[in-house]
Amino acid sequence: IVVKDGVSHTIDGALDGGGVDLGGAVRNIQRLGIRAEDAVTMAAATPAARMGLTDLGTIEVGKRAHLTAWTEGWQVALTITE
Repeated sequence: IVVKDGVSHTIDGALDGGGVDLGGAVRNIQRLGIRAEDAVTMAAATPAARMGLTDLGTIEVGKRAHLTAWTEGWQVALTITE
């Protein structure tokens, strides 16, 4: 998926109507009354586990360091990858 000028497309140029970034996903789920901690787990740990990516999704010794810092309004402020 490629996002250009706020529009999400597949690699071959077709529109991707379901595309949402990580910040958008976390904000959307919180609008349903889900706690912030649970929303972040749903956006990170759950997908990693479902895809069998056992070295991603949570902060633990020995796992790869992919971290996201958030603003107070749940906008992605910074992403750090190992």
